Amino acid sequence: MASPDTLVSDQEAQTSAPETWHDLLSLQNWLPPDIRAVAVATFLQHCESYPRELVGHRQGLFCSSMYAGGISSALEDVTTAVGMVMLLARERRCYSRLHALSRKHYVAALKAVNISIQRAELATSHETLLAVMLLATYETMVLTSQDAEQSFSAHNSGTLELFLFRGREQFKDTKALQLFFHLRRQTILNALWTTDNIPQHFHTLSQWSFEFETDQQRSESKLAALTIRLCELRSQTRRGHYSEAPRRSVVDGFRELDQLLQDWRDHSLDAGDSYDRHIREEEDVLTAACHEKPMPPAKTPLRLDYLTTRLQVNQSLRDVLKEEDLLAESDSMCALLRTISDFRRQARTCIEKMLSQARKQDTDKPSGNFALQRLAIWPLWVVGSDEDASLSDLSWILLQLHAIAKDTGCLAARRVADAIFQKTGTTSPVGPRSEAIPVRTTKPKQSGHGSSLILDFHEQDQAPRKANVLALPAT
Repeated sequence: MASPDTLVSDQEAQTSAPETWHDLLSLQNWLPPDIRAVAVATFLQHCESYPRELVGHRQGLFCSSMYAGGISSALEDVTTAVGMVMLLARERRCYSRLHALSRKHYVAALKAVNISIQRAELATSHETLLAVMLLATYETMVLTSQDAEQSFSAHNSGTLELFLFRGREQFKDTKALQLFFHLRRQTILNALWTTDNIPQHFHTLSQWSFEFETDQQRSESKLAALTIRLCELRSQTRRGHYSEAPRRSVVDGFRELDQLLQDWRDHSLDAGDSYDRHIREEEDVLTAACHEKPMPPAKTPLRLDYLTTRLQVNQSLRDVLKEEDLLAESDSMCALLRTISDFRRQARTCIEKMLSQARKQDTDKPSGNFALQRLAIWPLWVVGSDEDASLSDLSWILLQLHAIAKDTGCLAARRVADAIFQKTGTTSPVGPRSEAIPVRTTKPKQSGHGSSLILDFHEQDQAPRKANVLALPAT
């Protein structure tokens, strides 16, 4: 528990409120903007200890949001809980009153979700889906890595069941597609994090949504499918069940994606510019969770049923850890979050610079730039339980991209891998069972179509002092 001198008084909290509200407007950048608006609006309306004029100042921004006036009790409680925890994280202090309120709203949200899923009209609503997703956000921020990981998986499984319960026709609604795209990113993140296979239900949902997606959305769906195949291939490799067929499917997928992007030559430049602006507007997801002071744990552990047997899901939430466990975990976890956050920021910066240079020199081939923007996002979602594991996973994905580029001449795959490797200098420690692959980079070669980053592969017996070494994860 924090010492008394670290607690924030009401007066101090009010003084620092304006900056805090400005920060909270970036509530988890992976959520659609209109959903973020509702979350922040709900949070503002429930914090009685902060200036009320801030609520009126933001009222016009929230009046057109997708859930204004009809927000469910579960979503209302969970957004309030998440907002309060984010405030504590931003302030880097332990404020006992806010934390107690966040726990109260968290428990209320769990109970409301359990009630909602017993009624068909509530179980199929967007609000219930979003509430389940934000429950995972809350627990990830207040639990240690092991418990957060298990809770994360449980909530994702429950969300999959809710999507299945809603049926195929739900994806006619663009809001349902937005929520599914968020679930897709979280599912892939979980697979990269825990090395688990992707649930089979996820593939079914992907097929349903693909029918209602635009051409631009389908490019990301194809790229997500390739990332899923990489996750499954990595899982098989670690279990010693490696085969050539899954790898060939990834190679064929990249070829298909390249062909799809080439078919959009006439209009992809405008789409690429729009997507580039969207990327620049986003903040790093992990920054919000990177705080120096641990959250004070709950006085009593919580264990509530999550979903009913009607949806054929019987998951239980993990107990909140004791104070000493949370304190012991704090320093190492915060260091890891800062490391990964810094890497992702550097990688994004270098990719944006390369995009800018490529666009100046290669304006006659907009599809190449568009492909690079799509491919640059997913390999950066590599988060592990410790720093070595994260870098090892990233190295494995980079090596797969290099191998695909070498075998197929896929320009998009080569550019992404080269950009991340050359500009960040990312390497992974070589473990006792790791298979090291020396890689030597050369200067960019100029061609008639603009600048191209080339990476040469060499034999194992080449002098190691001339090579940057990437390590495959131990199998």
